[in-house]
Parts: sequence; structure tokens; C-alpha cells
Amino acid sequence: EAAQEIARQIRLRNLSGLLIVDFVSMRRRDNQTELHEVFEEALAADPLHPHLVGFTRLGLAELTRRRQGASLQELMCGETGTPPRSVATTALAALRGIAGEARINPAAAYRIEVHPDVADELSGQLKDVVAELRDRLGGNLDVVGDSGLARDEFRAQGSADGETS
Repeated sequence: EAAQEIARQIRLRNLSGLLIVDFVSMRRRDNQTELHEVFEEALAADPLHPHLVGFTRLGLAELTRRRQGASLQELMCGETGTPPRSVATTALAALRGIAGEARINPAAAYRIEVHPDVADELSGQLKDVVAELRDRLGGNLDVVGDSGLARDEFRAQGSADGETS
């Protein structure tokens, strides 16, 4: 029953690659042989024809199955394969970016340009973090909303003369 259900789940979830299945430990070789036959029969219903390699010395069933169609990541994230950043993630990345800029190029003033939604996050939920960073930077940190930027983009820059534009 387990072999049949595992074969069904592999098809249902469209798992692919090298798959390792850990059945209950079987000490007797004839039980392992019988399971191999039942599992191979259950896998035969799969249109992608997985290949049951056999059992390892530890009793793990080893099989391969080729991938067909888009991966789960591509289905969820689109062709780019990378999910878009959330507003909070972009806000935190912008703060890390300006902190990194300050370490590399110390300046009199700093400016973060972000999408207005991200600016709202920085002045709302993350206002305490912004205030702490502003203190560490000597009080000269401006957060500017720029609707020309995508929600997952930001610009972090420092200015030697204390003026940020």
C-alpha cells in the first residue's frame, strides 16, 4: 500500500530528479524484492516513466524521474524565477544598503530613495529602525518617496557636503 501511495504522490506533486524513499526497514531480502516489484508496478502508471534504480545498502529506494513542464518556482514566481520583494523586505534592504554605503564611503548626509509604499513602511512600521540608523549616521538621513521606482527598487547615496539631492 505504501509503495502505491508513494507512486501516486510522486505523480500528484510532479516530483522529479533523484528521489529517495525510506520504507520501513526490511531485513529480509525477499521482502525487499517483493517491495521492489510492487513499487515498480505502481510507478509504471506514471507517464514520465520513472526509473527505479534499486535499494541502497541502508534499504532506501532510489529512483529517478525527469521533470516535465515548469518548476514550482517558475509557477509561483513567473519566468524570472525570483519572487518580487515585499515592501518590508525592500525597506530593510534599503536600510542595509545605506548602512553599507556609510561604511564604505562615509559622508556628511545620506539619502534613501524608494517607492512611496516603501517610504510609508519606513515611516510607519520601521520608524524606530530608521531613527536608530539616523542616530548612528549623525542625524543626516533622508527618506524620499519616488513613484518612478518599482516597489522592489531603491537608491542609497551619501553626500560629502551635507546636501542630498
